[in-house]
Amino acid sequence: MHSFAFLPLVLTITADAMRTLPLHRPGPRPGGAPPAAALLALLLGACTPAFFPSYEIQRFPDLDEKALVLKPGTKEASFIFMLKVKGASNIVNPKGYVNGSVVSAVTADFMENVYLFGDGRYVSRVPLRHDEGAPQVHPFLKVLTGSGTLGVMLVAENLVLGGKRIAQLILIEKGGRTTHLSVPLDDVIAREGGLYDPFVGGEDLDDGLYLCARDKSGRPWSRVYLIRTDGEKVSMEPRPANEAYGCACFEDWMEGVEGRKVFDMIVPSENPLKKEE
Repeated sequence: MHSFAFLPLVLTITADAMRTLPLHRPGPRPGGAPPAAALLALLLGACTPAFFPSYEIQRFPDLDEKALVLKPGTKEASFIFMLKVKGASNIVNPKGYVNGSVVSAVTADFMENVYLFGDGRYVSRVPLRHDEGAPQVHPFLKVLTGSGTLGVMLVAENLVLGGKRIAQLILIEKGGRTTHLSVPLDDVIAREGGLYDPFVGGEDLDDGLYLCARDKSGRPWSRVYLIRTDGEKVSMEPRPANEAYGCACFEDWMEGVEGRKVFDMIVPSENPLKKEE
């Protein structure tokens, strides 16, 4: 059990403010979503760009996370600086907005935890549950929220298991209880022909999340999958792609902007202490 005394701050800012949380939502495109047929034509037509994300070469950071002690209030920028110095690769730093406060998360290749920050200050970390103990690379991370719950969704690859795509939801309740839920991907990947450059639309766990990705040819899936949680169960329902079009960033992703860039989570990992030759 981890101490999550920060959750009243992160989720509500004040202890008596636990109500419906106003969320930061991407706005729809002017004129609303296009007709489903028009979007499907865009998805399946020759004009849809094939695209694969560009990742940094994976490196094991020179970091013992089990021995790492971070004091509450440590600056997020200082932590990221340390990761760069330690050689971490493919660092991601997504942010969410809850009741006027910025909630952010940090992880990178081969790391065993997600580190959580509120308004740029360290509050806690949660472990990742890796398949067969083998850590992930190429992480895509999304900060989520729900009724009394803070969430993080990770989509990544497991090189040790032959590049298997994995996904998990980590739910942190106000009282500190943490639940890890595995998101079932195998059937979806077989049906869609691969999972590259994931896109997770939405940030409200109560409303559900949309997962889309690119197949092995680099083209977007012809549908999206609505992810919902019910207790410790996760369901994935195929839905028409136009349902995700209310998110303005979905069109950018469709046109070939990498999912991590769409959500502005990529952190360049050059060592800031390395002198140029």
